[in-house]
Amino acid sequence: MAMVLAASSCVLVSALMMAVAPTRFASGFRKIDVQVAATACALGLGRIWRWQRIEAQSIFGPKRFSSMLILLLVIPSGSTLLTLVLSVLALMTMALLAAAWQQTVAVLPAAQRCLAVQPIRTQRLLATWSLLPLAIVAALIAVVALVLSSNAAVQLVLPAALAILALAGLGMACVAAERRNPHRIGLAFSLHLIVLLTVMQTLPPALTLIWPAQMVWLLRRGLTA
Repeated sequence: MAMVLAASSCVLVSALMMAVAPTRFASGFRKIDVQVAATACALGLGRIWRWQRIEAQSIFGPKRFSSMLILLLVIPSGSTLLTLVLSVLALMTMALLAAAWQQTVAVLPAAQRCLAVQPIRTQRLLATWSLLPLAIVAALIAVVALVLSSNAAVQLVLPAALAILALAGLGMACVAAERRNPHRIGLAFSLHLIVLLTVMQTLPPALTLIWPAQMVWLLRRGLTA
């Protein structure tokens, strides 16, 4: 059981880290549906959430599910059928939520280009864009908490929730700060993540100061970009 929990955590963290990989946010990070983008631009800021919803729905498909078969490798051999089914469902749910978060966050650079000609305040743009990704993060935390609680690992719920929130918040802040230069988002996230990992290994208590400082700096850049 401990192996399953450890593997689940690794898969979850890896999925969130991959969500802001440079290749996903290069200038043309993915082919946004032209009709969807045109409709969102015509309707304005109030329909960004619909754009995000359509992008999130794109993760459901045979290709996505077939790629998740690798999750079977993290389940210990000799597991009962019930354990196997529940483990696969939990891992797939977490992976799908992380992928949906990635898709909804990735809308911002394209939305910035589409809505640049409209008189929209930056604060309102970022606030509208962040609602659905934050809701997905909340759902992801709830699933992880349920999995950990059901496996008698309640003491890990808070650390896991904080780790997910910190990674997702850092990723969103990097996207907001570099939304006009999408090719720099992956590099920005990687550098900030390296700083956090270095601090965590050398002086863990300093994380309570470093992460908020990173968020403030990135958000200030995002509001002035």
